[in-house]
Amino acid sequence: MASNCGDMTIPELKKELEKFGAKKSGRKWELVERLEAYRRNAHCAKTDVYGPEFMMMTPDPQLYKDLHGDKTFPGCTEAEISTFLSKFNKTTDKKGRDMYNDGFIQYVRVTFHDSNWFVRSSVKASMMKSVKYVVDIMIGKDRSVIESQCECAAGMGPDAHCKHVCAVLFSCADFVKHGTYKTELTCTHRGYKLFIVLSPIKEAL
Repeated sequence: MASNCGDMTIPELKKELEKFGAKKSGRKWELVERLEAYRRNAHCAKTDVYGPEFMMMTPDPQLYKDLHGDKTFPGCTEAEISTFLSKFNKTTDKKGRDMYNDGFIQYVRVTFHDSNWFVRSSVKASMMKSVKYVVDIMIGKDRSVIESQCECAAGMGPDAHCKHVCAVLFSCADFVKHGTYKTELTCTHRGYKLFIVLSPIKEAL
């Protein structure tokens, strides 16, 4: 068996994923990412407690509001993120932080339901930016991360801590500090910047 997941065939990848009770559907790069995540995190072997298709119970999507419009959201701090990641022998997540800083977050929406805050976000994939993953996170009133899931290959709940989940958590922490958070550069923003650059040239002509 090849030691590098990327060198394995699809049948080999599926056979290895089966040992973890993991999903075996998806394209090859998704299978590779999923297997690497399961091998990297020993806690993944416990997923049979929840079943291979665990899904968070989330509120009606219509209840969510854009995070910019909800100033009551307590968010979570860097300390809570570190506490959450410590369960997986991690102190921080550089890839997740880089994704957040580089504008991979499309939106963050929140709602308060059954004594907890629910966060829903869309995050672009790093390998294929045309692919977007929906991230769901449940945060307690004490700002602790209770549950999380992501649509990516490594994002099975209830304890998903993939880079997409971490990027969303960093957006929540940034909101606590500054009352806002970073999102991808929209077409409107790009057009506005282009106008500012070209306008003096037009006037000179």
